[in-house]
Order: sequence, then structure tokens, then C-alpha cells
Amino acid sequence: MGAEVVEPTAAPTSARAAGERPVVAELRDATGQGLHDVSITVGRGEVVGLAGLAGQGQQQVLERLWRPVRRDTTVQGTRAYVPGDRQRAGVLPLWSVAENLIVTAMRGLARFGVRRCDAEEAAVREWVDRLAIRGGADAGMTELSGGNQQKVIVARAFASTADLVLLDDPFRGVDVHTKTDLYTLIRQETASGRSVVWYSSENAEMAHCDRVYVLRAGRVVAELTGAEISEERIIAVSFAESESTGAQR
Repeated sequence: MGAEVVEPTAAPTSARAAGERPVVAELRDATGQGLHDVSITVGRGEVVGLAGLAGQGQQQVLERLWRPVRRDTTVQGTRAYVPGDRQRAGVLPLWSVAENLIVTAMRGLARFGVRRCDAEEAAVREWVDRLAIRGGADAGMTELSGGNQQKVIVARAFASTADLVLLDDPFRGVDVHTKTDLYTLIRQETASGRSVVWYSSENAEMAHCDRVYVLRAGRVVAELTGAEISEERIIAVSFAESESTGAQR
């Protein structure tokens, strides 16, 4: 749900896939827990997409990056996680918008371990205004529409000091206007140097990414960049791999 401060596990080994960007996260031939020799890199200020048919290992990649306990995973700095199922894993229903939004940013705003309520209130106002969250800071979360609840959950991650934000299909079922606001937010935040890894079950959303890894049966079957990133290309790669795997069997 929140941002987590961690020590770097190791220096990233290569910036090849991220071009000239410093690498902030990397999986190197990651295997186990549904993954098979998965290698990905995430550059600073980059939006990296995880695409393909649902349930092909995308969430397992996010889990590795969220809790990098294996030697095949490197993550620099802090990270925040945005779940897709806001009712089960995202919303704190008895809390207000302000309390939901600021909970993971408290540590970063504190001074010498003491909460700074004025700084917290300023941060809440900034994000409520920035994302035009209807109802305002004092509204209860259950009073908000689904789209506005999702804005709060995404703002919670970006209001933290996280260097890497992990998105687990957070815009599924959200109205188009909310999506547009959140796409703009992602671009604004990565322009300031944050990195985002984004799984979406809607492959068309991957057009907002700098690079996309297409997964099939726990393996990376394609890495797409620039004009290669399209819903049609992602689907074609996914099914081409499926058919070739079936033929080999």
C-alpha cells in the first residue's frame, strides 16, 4: 500500500535497455514463483510497461520489484505500490481522503521523527487540487466515486518520496476523464526523475510507456519501444508465442 525505504541491494549492472538513463531497478534471469529467466531494466525517469494476456507473470514481476529479496533482483532507493483492487488492498474505508492520501508520506515529511502536521496538510491540499479530487480532503473515502477513490490511491504513492512507483492495473474500470488525469500525472512525475513500472490489462494503455515488456507464460517474449508499442503489436506477439509454444508441444 505504501512507500518502503530500502537499502540498494547491489549496483545495477547495465543500462543497455534503458538507453543512457541510469538503471534504478533490474531483474536478471529471474526464475521461480511463476517466472522463467525474466530480465528487465528500469531507467530513471522511465515508464516501463508490463503487457500481454492477463496472468502471464506481470504481477510476479511487480512483486519481485516490491520485495527484492532474491539475488536476481536489484532496486535502488524507495518504492511505492499501487494496487488494482482498491476495495481489497487500497482504500482505508474508515479514513478521510486526507488520511488515506498522506499515510505513506508521513515519514518523508517528518523532521527528526516528529510529524509535521502543517507540511502534511500542505501536501494533501496540493494533491487534492492537482488531481481535482471531488469532495475535498475532509470527505470520507466511501463518499467518493470509484474514479476519485483511485485518484487518492495513486496520489498516495506519488505524494511519498518513492523513487520507483509500481502500478498493478490501477485504472481498470475507471472513467476516461480520470484516466486522462492520471496519465498526465505519470508523465509529469517521470519528467522529474521518478520511474514507473506499470502493468495494465488494457494493452492500449501501454502506448503511454517508454518501453514495454510483453510476457507470456512467465517469460518475456518481446521488448517494444517507440512506434512498436501498440495494442495490435502486443496482441500479435502474445498469440504468436502461444501458437509456437503449442506447436512445439
